[in-house]
Amino acid sequence: MPEGDLGLVVSDVSGHGMGAALIMAETRAYLRIVAFNRGDAGMVLTRAGQVLAEDLEDSGRFVTSLLVRLDPGLRQLRYANAGHTPGYLLDRTGRLRHSLARCGPALGVDSEAVYPESEPLELESGDLVLLTTDGVEEAESPAGEGFGESRLLEVVRASQAGCARDIIAAVRTALTDFCGGAPQQDDITLVVAKVL
Repeated sequence: MPEGDLGLVVSDVSGHGMGAALIMAETRAYLRIVAFNRGDAGMVLTRAGQVLAEDLEDSGRFVTSLLVRLDPGLRQLRYANAGHTPGYLLDRTGRLRHSLARCGPALGVDSEAVYPESEPLELESGDLVLLTTDGVEEAESPAGEGFGESRLLEVVRASQAGCARDIIAAVRTALTDFCGGAPQQDDITLVVAKVL
């Protein structure tokens, strides 16, 4: 992103199959192009949402998206969330510092939706940013119980001393064990970033 900022994004398209995959590819392209020219996460989602609303009109499809803008120089995080599962900012002890909550509808639903960028959140050594799709928390056990937010955060906290790759591996193992070999019902995406 401009000014040397780093953008982290996780998105999810309604539905499954080839149509959803094509919409995701289109969304990725729009986000990359807009983010290259705009430094404000809210402005990026607003502009991408306007274009997607034109493309998805009357299709019944939409895209949820959470865009985090990291400023490594100032050690700050700002974000905008278009109807997506909230992300998490945890401190070095695993305490939830901030939930990266929704600030507007999903992309493609309303061409006039405007997504505000959050106020800056200061980052400290050991902080962890966790972004997921809803497939993580909604994964079900054979008995129909959802994996849920508290179980996700518990697994992350237990593995937080490791690197980002270790944390993702721990969540994947916990999900596999929890689901007991049941087929995966939804996309599962995790993005982990640690402040060094």
